[in-house]
Amino acid sequence: MDDRIDYSIPTWDRTDSVSRTLVRLIAQSTNDGIWDWNLETDEVFYSPRWLELVGYLPDELPGHIDTFTNLLHPDDRDHAARTIAEYVAGTRPEYRNEFRLQHKDGSWRWIFTHGIAHRDATGRAIRLVGTHTDITDRVHAAERLESTVAERTNDLSKSLEDLHAAQDRLVQSEKSAALGRLVAGVAHEINTPLGNSLTVASTFINKTDRLEADVAGGNVRRSILNEYLAASREALSQIMANLIHAVDLIQSFKEVAAESDFSDRRGFDLGQMTEQIVRSLRSGLRSHNLTFRVDCEPNLAMNNYPGLYGQVLTNLIVNSAAHAFPNDARGSVQITARMFDQDNVEISISDDGCGMNQETQRQAFDPFFTTRRDQGRVGLGLHIVYNIVTNRLGGRIDLDTKLGEGTRIRMIVPREAPLELAAK
Repeated sequence: MDDRIDYSIPTWDRTDSVSRTLVRLIAQSTNDGIWDWNLETDEVFYSPRWLELVGYLPDELPGHIDTFTNLLHPDDRDHAARTIAEYVAGTRPEYRNEFRLQHKDGSWRWIFTHGIAHRDATGRAIRLVGTHTDITDRVHAAERLESTVAERTNDLSKSLEDLHAAQDRLVQSEKSAALGRLVAGVAHEINTPLGNSLTVASTFINKTDRLEADVAGGNVRRSILNEYLAASREALSQIMANLIHAVDLIQSFKEVAAESDFSDRRGFDLGQMTEQIVRSLRSGLRSHNLTFRVDCEPNLAMNNYPGLYGQVLTNLIVNSAAHAFPNDARGSVQITARMFDQDNVEISISDDGCGMNQETQRQAFDPFFTTRRDQGRVGLGLHIVYNIVTNRLGGRIDLDTKLGEGTRIRMIVPREAPLELAAK
């Protein structure tokens, strides 16, 4: 304690005009409400900002502790009284608390308080001085986010139950082998929006922790709260979009499952289909610092399986985003499509990421091989791609990569799927 400062008299009780002017300016400039409670007389001083928090004018609230107690939510009174008593008695090291105060309009405002005791020479607390910060928007944003995530999770759980039921029916069909591969592919694709949702939720939790730390330290400004609310809205939007995307994937699977022969062999334009797939993936990969470039030769007419081609391209792009750019490194992914010869097209997906060593390259297409098993990866993405390209689309696929120099996956696919493979 600085001996040069007179702590025995509360700042706002001083008659010195400079001190009173200084305190008035501080009380008016801060976004927090300031209060001073005389424990011996139960008189309380409320700053103008504090009165704004509850919507009252200075002459509408008596300067007494009962005024504050009457505004407290009934469910918070016992906890608030116990917290104050413990701090005044010295059994609690600091006075920090959250509770609800009733606004003049009848609504409840969530308040964070931080107080400091002024003690006499014997150590007895004679005053409490502190601040009140309105955290209502933060609390309500967190409640809305929690409610929305729970609702979407329930919807997804119901959809997953439908998926399992559909899978049980498909196992009984003549095309169980092909449909089994479809199930594995759909499950792999669902991991993408679910993984994105978990990433966004984790990031939002970190932001919330930082805000709580700022609040605890008394460093919260309106700009910080506004930034937090903007981040809350963005997180909620991304989680909703990803969960809706997962539900849509399951619904599409159910529709495909209704076709017992799973024969989706039809004509399509390769360039247009590629553009459409990449466009649909961009939003889901927005959190990655990636640039996508698509360069497709026009008028590449195909008579093959557009759904399976979409699955291959999706798996390759997602795999590149997940593995080629660790620690959210910035990079680019390029997709090209060209005529290879009269009957075949060449499709390549290349990135400028970290590349692979020789051991990883050798096992890249093996089932259940992954370098990210600790992050929940199952190692089926490239294995599914290899099977689809060689067994269903009638093509071939190869991998060219060097550690630190990026990766290029090249596919040669017939414009018309071979009939003997169409029955597999």
